Amino acid sequence: MDFSLLMDYLRAFNTGSTMLRLVLALIFGGLIGLEREGTTRSAGLRTNSLVCIGATLVMLTGNYIQVTFMSTADVARLGAQVVSGIGFLGAGTIMVSGKHKVIGLTTAAALWICSVIGLALGIGFYEGAIACWILSLTTLKVLKVLDKKYRDKCHFVDLYVELKDPWKLTNITEYFKDNGIAIVSLTSTQPKLTTSAIGVNLVVKVHRDQSADSILRSLVHDEDIAFAHKVYV
Repeated sequence: MDFSLLMDYLRAFNTGSTMLRLVLALIFGGLIGLEREGTTRSAGLRTNSLVCIGATLVMLTGNYIQVTFMSTADVARLGAQVVSGIGFLGAGTIMVSGKHKVIGLTTAAALWICSVIGLALGIGFYEGAIACWILSLTTLKVLKVLDKKYRDKCHFVDLYVELKDPWKLTNITEYFKDNGIAIVSLTSTQPKLTTSAIGVNLVVKVHRDQSADSILRSLVHDEDIAFAHKVYV
């Protein structure tokens, strides 16, 4: 059979193309889910498979309504609800671990990608679905290694500082900037341990070759700082 004729058949709404799209959704979603399950994430093989199959059927249903009832309704309307609605399921996989560490974002994104792949399969956009599936697995497998290498080079440190003069806060931020230390968050508060003018809670991102102790020593030696210590979370 000519390849173009085969593709025309598979893009058309018929029993053969419907079964193929649903089976591909099971395979694509399942393989993405297996990668997540290999990292002991909550949404694994079955969850991603179900999301992908469900999204595929949503698009098939829209197509069915249009073909069977000669409707002029927008086929993509049902699919749009999947794209926005899947956020509720993804949100259930996201957790906050500790004070500044969020886990589950990648798993939530994987669920969303599975729904999008399912929508593409459901409407017969095989090329897009296959390309997205390959790129998704590449991202989860290959880029994970690069991401880990980057994360291993830096870590977060919580600091609490009390300043004698609130206007000297600029000196601290300049010190961090000059030493390649990124300030993740900075909030002011009432001083708790001294009679200083202001207390400051800081979260900074430092490289592995920079220790929290060396940062503290530099801060303590600053005449404008009355107190500084590391917060253990």
